Amino acid sequence: NLHALELHSTTMNELSVLYTAVGKYEEALKVARDGIRIDKSIYEKINDKTRCFLYGNRLNNLATIYLVSKDHKNAMETYETSVTILKQHKDEEPITYSILLGKNYLALGNCYSQVKEKESIAITAYQNGLDYMENANIKTKNALIYDVITSYMIVGDYYKRMSKNDQANRYYSWAMNHSKEMLEKTNDKKYENVIKRLQSIM
Repeated sequence: NLHALELHSTTMNELSVLYTAVGKYEEALKVARDGIRIDKSIYEKINDKTRCFLYGNRLNNLATIYLVSKDHKNAMETYETSVTILKQHKDEEPITYSILLGKNYLALGNCYSQVKEKESIAITAYQNGLDYMENANIKTKNALIYDVITSYMIVGDYYKRMSKNDQANRYYSWAMNHSKEMLEKTNDKKYENVIKRLQSIM
């Protein structure tokens, strides 16, 4: 029945996360793909916002396993599928969907930058990711500012890899200024860690 299928899929997804954490990527991919097949079959029968988000999120997890195992082509294709799925219901849960879409697009930027024929569209993916993250942050009254800061750092890192230091420093400077502001307001060590990293690369 449906509940049993969803439970099995969840178990497969959790196993894939555990395998990935210890570097067992082949095992992680196997169980993640097993879970995805179930998620896809449920999504195709019940295309509501809950199953859409779940399927999109599981695709994101699978793509991340491909990415950390250096399979950029499959990672790219899986992130693209996740984006397509998530866009179908994004207006029904704008914050939740914006966060995941933002992360998908930022990861897509990383994939595109590693695939020669896609390199030219990497910055578009990065910018889409930033837009989604910033929109979610506005809707949550700055609750996601740390995620936005790290998103700016991801784009800065891209420009640095491309030896475009002026562009990199613009993104790094934005992240630095907002980290200093948030450290002063919250005294949260994670902002201090961001500042230290930025100081080492700017």
